[in-house]
Amino acid sequence: MEHLMDFVEVNNKWYYVSTNFTFDNGLETMIFPANEENEVTGWFELYQELHDSIDEAVERHEYIKTHIEECIKNYEGFKSRLNL
Repeated sequence: MEHLMDFVEVNNKWYYVSTNFTFDNGLETMIFPANEENEVTGWFELYQELHDSIDEAVERHEYIKTHIEECIKNYEGFKSRLNL
């Protein structure tokens, strides 16, 4: 699968959305903080999601790009329930 990469601005905040096949998790999508120069400003993920197929990964990548704030909020709640 081709690495899907997008820089997205939402409410004056920039994010890097990356979907790729990784050696440890398989297909995953992650969100990282970024800036307006299309540079990642930190590699601690704001969101992570694993996928079962390439079609699902592509579909979810597109969805996540348009629902970034919702995804991050839900992920933060998930991590807090796990005490991470």
